[in-house]
Amino acid sequence: MKWASVIEEGANLSQLVDRAAARLHEKLGTGQPDLVLSFCTGHFRGEIEHFPGLLQARCPSRVSAGCLASGVIGEGREVEGRPALSLVGAVLPQVSIQPFYLVTDELPDEDSAPEVWRKRIGIDDAPGGPRPQFILLADPFTSMTEALLAGLDYAYPGSTVVGGFASAGRQPGENVLWLGSGLYREGMVGLALSGQVSLSPVVAQGCRPIGDPLLVSSCRGTTLFKVGEETPLQYLNRLYTSVSPGAQARMKDSLVIGMQLADPLGSDVSQAPFLIRNLLQANYQNGSVDVGAYLRDGQVVQFHIRDRAAASEELTHQLDSAAMDHLTRNDPAGCLLFSCLGRGQHLFGTPDHDSASFLSRFPGVEPGGFFCGGEVGPVGSETYVHGFTSVFALIGDPPRGLDAT
Repeated sequence: MKWASVIEEGANLSQLVDRAAARLHEKLGTGQPDLVLSFCTGHFRGEIEHFPGLLQARCPSRVSAGCLASGVIGEGREVEGRPALSLVGAVLPQVSIQPFYLVTDELPDEDSAPEVWRKRIGIDDAPGGPRPQFILLADPFTSMTEALLAGLDYAYPGSTVVGGFASAGRQPGENVLWLGSGLYREGMVGLALSGQVSLSPVVAQGCRPIGDPLLVSSCRGTTLFKVGEETPLQYLNRLYTSVSPGAQARMKDSLVIGMQLADPLGSDVSQAPFLIRNLLQANYQNGSVDVGAYLRDGQVVQFHIRDRAAASEELTHQLDSAAMDHLTRNDPAGCLLFSCLGRGQHLFGTPDHDSASFLSRFPGVEPGGFFCGGEVGPVGSETYVHGFTSVFALIGDPPRGLDAT
């Protein structure tokens, strides 16, 4: 297995494809790649109809997919605000790649049986067969991604799902996805990789906790009424007076909530994963807050803050853990990076922050991908759509002594 990424800047799309394809072939050092993922900035929207044909002529592959994006990533570089093209190519012996395309009105009902989902997606998951690993690229305006992710988790237990939303458009119809020679302005394209391949996700949600873990004592739907014996606003007012002026400033403009996904009974709360969700609004009459996900009584929650230092600190922790884990596994052959368009230079003040952090721990594995309008990756055993997050997908051979099932 071999992966490589390249990135090229310039205003002429044909020239970018020529240069990027030549360099990708040079890096892979082989014949036709099995998979090519491509990401163009929105500067090329007006000529994107010609892009799949150009790419196939210059860089033919067994399967190709991609999308328009606000910025692109490759070779350890992150290009934002300038016309650019990123290509990720892979040679994948003993790996099956099954592409698919879905639109919202074709999805099964959420309570449909797993075999109904598998039939609609067209990817088998027979017992003892190869377990698929999924890469998704979606239009943010027309994809019921949460329903699809729940269906994938249900139909393919143990599979990993990663991806991102195209980010070059501000309204329906402006984003473009491609799969082979087909261009799409709605829905979702996907790839299922199975066989001798593993996909290890690293999900950095860009936050750090503030205050204590709290037990939800009263909630309804997405509204949090009480934590312990207090309303959430009572707790936050008390917390605000106990933290530093810097933390107080962050609480005013970047406060979010983490929701523990594991059952807290018998578990170490400090080690349990938290799903980060936005605070939508506060009710100052009853002290409640609305959050961006459903709550349940007895769930553990903890408020978090989002800023440059928090994002950098959490990324360091997640990548250090991944690097330690891979000391006992095969080194990754490649990495895909789906990073929020709210990160990058906008957040960190310098270019290439997340890519450089990754390369410092995995030298020579150059991540390729794009800046997304929403990122897809697992927290715990379930897959979610995230914001302000970087999702790294480390791809390689199955762990030593194990197969892909």
